[in-house]
Amino acid sequence: MPLKKELAAARVAWAPLTLYQKFEHLVILVLTGLIVLIILDLSSTDALQLFALAAAILALGGVYWLVRDQDRRHHAALPPAPKSSAQ
Repeated sequence: MPLKKELAAARVAWAPLTLYQKFEHLVILVLTGLIVLIILDLSSTDALQLFALAAAILALGGVYWLVRDQDRRHHAALPPAPKSSAQ
């Protein structure tokens, strides 16, 4: 898929998200980038640091999953929006 089409598809998928969901995605993206920068030099990193980093990544993933699950349950509990009678 050409880059132009991929960007257009991403833009369409991004549009219906709420402001909080967009913020959530950006924070995950930034944290992933920071983790990549931290692990750039594996030869000078010992096993304990890698274990601590792995635990932090798992904790972030767990929190992200819990927040998304809570958001899904909240939206499922909301009553459906009334349909307009204009035909």
